Amino acid sequence: MKVGDLVDCYDTSGVWYLSTVLKTNYTAGLQKVFIGYRTYRKDGEKTDPDGRTYRGWSKSFDEWIETFSLRIQPPTSLSHTGYIECKSGDREYDRITVDDKKDILLNSPRGVKIFCVERGDKENQEFVVNLLNNFGIEGGFDKILKRLKERALPFGIFFIERVELLYSYIEILGTIWALFHRKFACEYIPKVKDAVVECLKAIHSTEVRKLERDCLDKIGFHLSNLLRRVYTVFEREKIIDLLELILCTIMLQSDYLQRQIDGLKGLNEMMKKVKRSIMINEKFLLNWIKEHKIIDEIFGKRKHQQILQRSVPIVIFIYEQQLLTADIMEKIWENVKDDQFKDDIFKVIKEAAFPMGSKELNFFITKIAELNPSMVSEEALDVIFEARKGNEKSPKEFIKYSDIMQKITLESSYPLSVSEKALEKYAGMIADLPFEPYKKGILKKCINEMIEKVNLGL
Repeated sequence: MKVGDLVDCYDTSGVWYLSTVLKTNYTAGLQKVFIGYRTYRKDGEKTDPDGRTYRGWSKSFDEWIETFSLRIQPPTSLSHTGYIECKSGDREYDRITVDDKKDILLNSPRGVKIFCVERGDKENQEFVVNLLNNFGIEGGFDKILKRLKERALPFGIFFIERVELLYSYIEILGTIWALFHRKFACEYIPKVKDAVVECLKAIHSTEVRKLERDCLDKIGFHLSNLLRRVYTVFEREKIIDLLELILCTIMLQSDYLQRQIDGLKGLNEMMKKVKRSIMINEKFLLNWIKEHKIIDEIFGKRKHQQILQRSVPIVIFIYEQQLLTADIMEKIWENVKDDQFKDDIFKVIKEAAFPMGSKELNFFITKIAELNPSMVSEEALDVIFEARKGNEKSPKEFIKYSDIMQKITLESSYPLSVSEKALEKYAGMIADLPFEPYKKGILKKCINEMIEKVNLGL
């Protein structure tokens, strides 16, 4: 160790503090360090005699400690428990009820590794803790990890039971998480986390049907309990969010409709929380959508009505992230050519219309105007009517949309029910027109065209 190093140090009152090495000394080949129970920082609320600001205790508590003493541990490994200082840029931890700060000071009998320790009411825990330690000594925890890793292989022996066994293992570990010895928890839990992630990523399509939302929520709950022992709040949220994103994508890309719906619902929820998520920010989620071809999954060859009906949030999201390119809009529009999906697409465009810009709206409105009259439905009229709300400050665009509605109203090639509905919406558009000087001109134009068509016998 050298002067200036940060360490966690156990003081004489039984509390771990993030501390600073102030001096070093060698005696008979053994190193001692002079510990100050404080850290020097610009935002410190105290000042030492040299004018340096710090957080912690004054020099009256400084002391010499041998470097081999268990009272000295890596920085923030034990001092974090019980406080949160996210505003100052420190690592933010849970206010955990597990007090594991003294675990490192426990002496293991005859050098045997300690896996679990008693917490709280020791009388009722002694039998369970002894049982768990014997389980660990016999290699039980290692075997659980090994089985999890086996299921992370594409064709493991117990491949089909992966989901059920994964849940069973995580439930067991997530139930006893508070009893883990601090050192064992720091070694073991990150390995479990990696195995769980790889295990779920490797799930085969035949197993996706078994991915019930309730089971996944329970896996997430128990895994989150495990993670809280060694990870910060931010780190844990990052891991859980990424796991959720992986699962949603796997389900959306499966061959089972209910799982596809669950996957898209999960992605939609992720978009809602993206602004407060640590891991899944807008850029990360946008790249994920592109890399995993989520748009193709929703609007491509594997499309389904129930998936299309739930696609509005992702269309709005990719527009807001400036990813709604001409190619993607063309892919969405291609589905209009299929009478089975036509009205679903119109509804999606209608619900996503208000946030869109004039460029994107013009693309879809122009496409509607170019449709064969027999393909135009009342849902298509809803798109035009809704789109005009986003262009109320633009007379040019508003008039363009009203002209298209007028065309559908007057031309006999359109189905009668559609023309009647168009007339109703056209009247509403004119009544709501915010540009008073244009109202008479539009009405005059409409009346003249009606007279002309009557004279021509149309």
